[in-house]
Amino acid sequence: MRIKTQQDLQQLGKAAQKALAKHLKPQAPARAKIHTKKAKGTTVSNYCKYPSPDPANWLHAALERQYGMFFDGGELARELIIPGGEQRWRFDWAWPNYRVVLEQDGYGPHKSLEAFKKDRRKQLHALTHGWVVIRSTNEDIRERFNSLLNDIEVILSYRDYAKANLRRVGNTQCELILE
Repeated sequence: MRIKTQQDLQQLGKAAQKALAKHLKPQAPARAKIHTKKAKGTTVSNYCKYPSPDPANWLHAALERQYGMFFDGGELARELIIPGGEQRWRFDWAWPNYRVVLEQDGYGPHKSLEAFKKDRRKQLHALTHGWVVIRSTNEDIRERFNSLLNDIEVILSYRDYAKANLRRVGNTQCELILE
């Protein structure tokens, strides 16, 4: 049985629940103390929510399932740096062999006019180097998830395939190697 929800967990016997609880560890930031408040009659869990409430995580999981990760022989790269810009901008997701990037937009990173302008310069950098920039929001992911995945597939189908070379940068980033 795959446990996806709290209800799935509750369907297990008490011994199985106890054994699982013994092996699971609370998720907390390093060197951070967990502070929880309990309202009368409620319980607080220190474990990560599953499935994640973050739409970006939903999208990443779907993209990884559909395309596979670049360094594992797939098509999808995460946090791609396209060299040659005024700074080393990272693009959220990329299909380097098709020169397509996907940017997750939200109000959070663009709270100021300067941040908004900086993001436009980042997009212009990709466009002037021959890349297509797809933009999505949390609302796009929540309200039109399948349509967004279909849009990505259609855009990729119009692009020419050219094998790209990438190198890893740290744990999660990668950089396009220009020849």
